[in-house]
Amino acid sequence: MNDTPNLATQAAANPRSRLANPALVDERRFNKHILNALVFLVICPVVSIVLGHIAYSQITRIPQRGKRLAITAVTLGYIYYAVVAVFITVMIVTAINTGSVDSVPDQNTGYRFDGYDS
Repeated sequence: MNDTPNLATQAAANPRSRLANPALVDERRFNKHILNALVFLVICPVVSIVLGHIAYSQITRIPQRGKRLAITAVTLGYIYYAVVAVFITVMIVTAINTGSVDSVPDQNTGYRFDGYDS
């Protein structure tokens, strides 16, 4: 006979466990990673994205509050990086199109630098 107890015997041994009474799960509590994800959204959005995904995963497994906040933290983290990527792209395209690198005159000779060695 197998000496390891199954889930039913564990639940019977501890009537206050979640296995015995699923109503004991505190659905009023927010997930512990939600607040951290929202704080790190300002400091380091990559950490916010990771914590948001972890919180969402835990919320789907264990009934807790904060599913919308987890989605918000992840979404805002991705939006932040999309805006940064667009900003950097616009800055590079603007620098290339205006010729800002080529239009800087040399301070010693007064000639404009064309980017090539003579």
